[in-house]
Amino acid sequence: MTKALTTQNPNDYENIILGGGRKLVNPQGPLAISLEGINAAQIAVPPPPALASAERAAEAVELYWQALLRDVPLSKLQNNTDNPKVLAAVEDLNKLSAFRDPKQNGRVTPQTLFRGRFKSHSLIFGVLGVLSIRLRESYDSHSHCTPPPAPPLSKGRGDKA
Repeated sequence: MTKALTTQNPNDYENIILGGGRKLVNPQGPLAISLEGINAAQIAVPPPPALASAERAAEAVELYWQALLRDVPLSKLQNNTDNPKVLAAVEDLNKLSAFRDPKQNGRVTPQTLFRGRFKSHSLIFGVLGVLSIRLRESYDSHSHCTPPPAPPLSKGRGDKA
């Protein structure tokens, strides 16, 4: 296997001996490159914090708050929010010295809450936040409309109505 990894010769991968009569399934898959978008080899993921570290504990606290706030609309993750759970999460995360996610002026705010360290997280939350606000505004402006009645349930073959 070391020879195949070093030479990256397709025939060397085919010659890797496994126990029994099994062969490797797609052994060169990790060597593939993407012809669209970013190549996986260009993405670097930093190592996770140590298990017994304050940073890992801060990440766990953030995940618990994400679970508690999963039903809160993204439009409530704004600095002018009055949502008590969002404000409690912000207060709690600001107490953690090892919390490394984005902050404004050194403090977690409702607007920086759950934004992640990577630009993609901020982009996703930003887009979702705008969409949720627009959808909510659209829904509120059409609240006078009533949906059409549901069609009657059809019975299966041979059933009498």
